[in-house]
Amino acid sequence: MTTFDMVVGIGLALLATTLFSISPILQKGALGGMKDLTEHGVRASIMAMFKDRKWVLGLVLGLVGGIPYAIAVSMIGITVVEPLNNAGFIILVAAAVRYLHERLRPIEIAAIILLMAMPVFLGMADVSRPRNDITQGSVQLVLVLVTGVLLAITGTLAFMARKHPIYWVGVTSILISLGSIYLQACMSFVAFAGYDFPAGLLVIVASLFTDWRLVAGLACGLLSFVFSVFFTYTSQIALQKNPASKVGPLTQTIDNFFTVAVGILVLGQAVGNWAWYSAGFGVGIFGTVMLGKYEGEVKGAIKKGTGGTVD
Repeated sequence: MTTFDMVVGIGLALLATTLFSISPILQKGALGGMKDLTEHGVRASIMAMFKDRKWVLGLVLGLVGGIPYAIAVSMIGITVVEPLNNAGFIILVAAAVRYLHERLRPIEIAAIILLMAMPVFLGMADVSRPRNDITQGSVQLVLVLVTGVLLAITGTLAFMARKHPIYWVGVTSILISLGSIYLQACMSFVAFAGYDFPAGLLVIVASLFTDWRLVAGLACGLLSFVFSVFFTYTSQIALQKNPASKVGPLTQTIDNFFTVAVGILVLGQAVGNWAWYSAGFGVGIFGTVMLGKYEGEVKGAIKKGTGGTVD
């Protein structure tokens, strides 16, 4: 990796995290003027969101941020990009306080700082690429079982969220993890089948329906897309019902927990340095408990049955 690649990659990663941080601020501002998404109906809620220009702008910024993010990952690697991505918490929290008038207690600020440190420790743990052959039935069985457990946890959290809206953050985080896990499974099917992506894309397309491993990879990719659709919607519920300054840090931290854990358990990723890995998880758990237990009041509370807010 050249110095030029590192500089450009870091610049792109910072651009991506800036866009990712501005996106929920815009959407949060728009969601405050909408009816309760959990009571308004999915179709009506989606239509209301897409009719709001500020919400759509937030969505577009988030999607655009994915472009420099993907390029940065290809240039300098995920272990460098992820810690930089957490630097966006600073922008998110500052914007939430400045423009959404959210208030943070000193303990919550301390918790966010701990959550920013977590991916740095995990990055230094030197977690390897997937080693388990996903084309083997035993690996696929474990993946299905783990998916069932995660979906059960998601359902439980959704039920608990009726009284404690902060649990929508957990629902969203696990759905994001499932999307990431199945995207990784898709790429693992391609790799263990002996294909080179993206260089061999044309060969992959030509062999798609003649090689069952590529068909299985496609199925995993479609599942990843389905989970992405669901977490996009639940993330808006989490934003509407909780302070934006908490949703971002908590979502990414919990997502890191489950994605890395499943990567080790199912895909056979190896931890190079367990000391850094343990420190990362310890800091993450402590920070999550600290931040999650203080739900706080959302400025501009939803007024049921109307499109307005209560100040």
